[in-house]
Amino acid sequence: MKKAMTDGKKAGKAAGKKAAQASKTVRKEIEKKSESLKMNLVRGAAALAREVEERTPAVKKALESGVGKVMHMTGEAARLAKLKVEIAALRNEKAKLLEQLGGEVWHLHQQKRLNAVERDLAEVLRKLEELTVRIRGKESEIEGLSIT
Repeated sequence: MKKAMTDGKKAGKAAGKKAAQASKTVRKEIEKKSESLKMNLVRGAAALAREVEERTPAVKKALESGVGKVMHMTGEAARLAKLKVEIAALRNEKAKLLEQLGGEVWHLHQQKRLNAVERDLAEVLRKLEELTVRIRGKESEIEGLSIT
């Protein structure tokens, strides 16, 4: 029985040594894999940093272009709104002149002086022509805007 215990102890020690040896081997393998993973991560991070650095100008340019387009469109929209307000004001002024013209023609008709219409209404007619030209100009500007 003593011998069996001694043999058991020897077998236990041998198994312990094998386990310790296997543990060392596994630990070394894990360290080796860990080191390999670290190197791959470092290389990957460096490659990613280079790629970001290379693409940054293109991304920046695309963003600037987009921002530029938005600013241009905003400016064009403001210009369009301003032109429409100006056209409405000019049309209102024209309507008032036409009303005045109608009143003056009616007055001349009542006085039997219609043959003198052009001479008496020359200023009103000139203003009407001027307003018509200005309205056409504003409408042409609107057609030239890139947002219409």
